[in-house]
Amino acid sequence: MAHTAGLVPALQGRIGRPRSGDIVTGADNSRVIASLLEHLRHHYPEAGHHYWSVRCWGLLIWQPVVLGLAAVHLGGCALRFTNLGQQAGDGIVAGYSLPDQPLQPGSESRLIAQAAYEIRSLGDPLLEQLAGLVRINPVLARRLLADRVLATLLHLQAESQQPDNDALHDLARCWLTALDLDGASDLMSIDRPGGGQRLALDRKGCCQHYRRLDGGLCSTCPRLARAERIERLQLEWSDHAGTE
Repeated sequence: MAHTAGLVPALQGRIGRPRSGDIVTGADNSRVIASLLEHLRHHYPEAGHHYWSVRCWGLLIWQPVVLGLAAVHLGGCALRFTNLGQQAGDGIVAGYSLPDQPLQPGSESRLIAQAAYEIRSLGDPLLEQLAGLVRINPVLARRLLADRVLATLLHLQAESQQPDNDALHDLARCWLTALDLDGASDLMSIDRPGGGQRLALDRKGCCQHYRRLDGGLCSTCPRLARAERIERLQLEWSDHAGTE
């Protein structure tokens, strides 16, 4: 848990049982999901169901993905998500609880397979419950899940300075295959402003943020031509380097 809190400050966890109002693996979470959707409808009425649905989906899955990947690559274990509780409120899902469980080490390939199984077992019912409340494109949902997985791998690489780019490409393929998400997202190599290559997310799905009045297209949005994405990323990296 210390690993995950260090990666993302909002990812604060505890050992114990879920609390009332949590999103719980294996439970009927329709009421909590409906509350998240209502918050989005109220605050972003102009964005429509395309945005509300995928934003809600992103909220439901981001913690399990970060937890699953961090456990494998930082902790050398795979977590079981049975009775995982996710705290939800005011349009946000942040904070979690997990039952005490033995953490068994294993080979990286076996841990990835186990973690992917846990993510699928949690995510598939949540997507079904979400789809019962709002229209959501299942292909887009899969692409956004794949984007979240690869974005987390990139974050882990940036935090630990490993693995190298070739190894990260291989890890990305392993995760997507284990999750049955082959081709749903990808990584691309881009020239760094100061020399060398850096990996970036090659998204296949749009998060629909541009539909908000305060929204826009992110630098990795697939709605942008690849050349413009590369230009935006290089500018961001250059600006960031100047503040370090």
